[in-house]
Amino acid sequence: MKTLFFIFVFFILSIFLSATIINVPADQPTIQAGINVAVDGDTVLVQPDIYIENINYDGKNITVASLFLTTQDTIYISNTIIDGSQPANPDSGSVVTFESGEDLTAVLTGFTIENGIGNIYTWYELGTVARCGGGISCTDSSPNINNVRITANSLATGGNNFGGGISCYNSSPSLTNITVTNNLASNSDHNHGAGLCFANNSSPSLYNVAIIDNCALNGNWNYGGGIYCILNSSPDLQNVTISENSVSGGTWNMAGGIGCEINSSPSLVNVTITNNSASGGEGGGLFCYESSSPSLEDVTITDNIASSGGGIYCKHNSCPYLNNVVVNDNNANHSGGGISCIYSSSPILENVIIMNNNAETGYGGGIYCFDESSPILENVTIINNNSNWHGGGIFLTNNSCPNLENVTITENDAYNNGGGIYCWINSSIGFNNTNRSSIYANTINNQRGGGSDIYSQECEIINVVVDTFTVMNPSDYYASPIDYFTFDIQHSVIDSLINADLYVSVKYHKIRRTITSLTFDIQNGLEHCKNEAQEPYLMAEKKNQAVIQAKKEKTKKAEVYWMNKWTKLSDSDRQNWGGDGKGYVYFRAKKGILPS
Repeated sequence: MKTLFFIFVFFILSIFLSATIINVPADQPTIQAGINVAVDGDTVLVQPDIYIENINYDGKNITVASLFLTTQDTIYISNTIIDGSQPANPDSGSVVTFESGEDLTAVLTGFTIENGIGNIYTWYELGTVARCGGGISCTDSSPNINNVRITANSLATGGNNFGGGISCYNSSPSLTNITVTNNLASNSDHNHGAGLCFANNSSPSLYNVAIIDNCALNGNWNYGGGIYCILNSSPDLQNVTISENSVSGGTWNMAGGIGCEINSSPSLVNVTITNNSASGGEGGGLFCYESSSPSLEDVTITDNIASSGGGIYCKHNSCPYLNNVVVNDNNANHSGGGISCIYSSSPILENVIIMNNNAETGYGGGIYCFDESSPILENVTIINNNSNWHGGGIFLTNNSCPNLENVTITENDAYNNGGGIYCWINSSIGFNNTNRSSIYANTINNQRGGGSDIYSQECEIINVVVDTFTVMNPSDYYASPIDYFTFDIQHSVIDSLINADLYVSVKYHKIRRTITSLTFDIQNGLEHCKNEAQEPYLMAEKKNQAVIQAKKEKTKKAEVYWMNKWTKLSDSDRQNWGGDGKGYVYFRAKKGILPS
């Protein structure tokens, strides 16, 4: 501890001894006046107050700091404010500007930066005139910005907006101990990066950064509520939180949390992406587009919302790498509750948990793959995801062929087909024969013979090679159509007999609306019983039970309901029923113990 103290004292003394200290307001009345008289290496030291001005470093590699620099007391960050609400020229409305080649020896530290409206630049590589950097604008410069709070800045013009809080164009600053919150990019054709926007070969480093409650809205294209990276921009993020950011109100709303486009592949280490939203659009947490393949390590992506790709959305040859990542509790209004991959996007997932994600009206509660998107999964758990149509765990279509090694797919649910996996249109699955995967205890709610664990349509025969499947000898209920599969199963979680079909013969009195006789029979031979004169709707409400005893080793208990069409029972029941038009109602035998 003493060593750290002496290093800090030596650092402060070296500043005082080697450079001029310009005190504001004692030596100069404004911060900009202090910058104007400074030379490289000088320090402009600012007393606590609210300074209504917009400052430009003018190419000087100097330090502009509050008393946080000399005291390390964070109170000076909130008490020393640069307010950019009254720019002399509305086209130069960023609170702080770096645009003349400043490098990492140009330092900004210890301030609150607020109420900026951005600078106007022509970004030739993007072919646009844009308003950029409401709080801080970096163009062709890479300063050191640390211990700063950037808040309540707004880009709101009819042109194009990039970076409500911070914009970087051909710039790679160091951003450390920064909070970017409550910034806005709105009412423009393009609103990119309400919190931060990195463009045209900008790859800043972010360490200990919180990006919270920023919003891009009311434009044709709203991209990146928290961060947006475009055109070969690949920042490094470490110990970063991206939370409660949003994009909404536009024709296209992408990347609620962080987005990357056109060969932009950021690195994320120890990052949390949570509670972000892309209203009616794609990529609630992370959006990857046009050959952008970020790497994620020790990342949590949770509670994000979008129309597609609630957690992660990958499109057009974008193949992110995920290691030690948790994707949980995300929601897609349509497809890909956890992860959505389309148009030749094949992410690599290692040591990943995909859990409790939901696709409300579409496909792929856990993972959705479309059009030659073939992810590689190793040591992955896909559990308790839900699709209200097909593919509770994974949905594959149009030549999508993932490879699975030591992957567990369990307790996922689909309303119709493929509780675990749904394969459609020339799609398949590569199973590792040595490090085997397991598929078991997945469910479907509204389709008998719909493949509770795996379903295939318009595909070649799939060779299922697994360590564990629900049963050793699957029927059409577990894998459908059964002729579309071959099996190599080493273990099962339940005995096949427990899941035999239960056929209930119904005699129904239309006038009295009662069932006069129910006759039960299970494949492999069971005793019969009758339940006389029961009102069917009361039975459904009260869950009266008819109990059937097997002649073999197990006992069975079936909860008796009668209806004339398919319906969805509660999750606790997990039973399927319906009529085949021939006087039969189908149930599932439920494992249980006979009552005394």
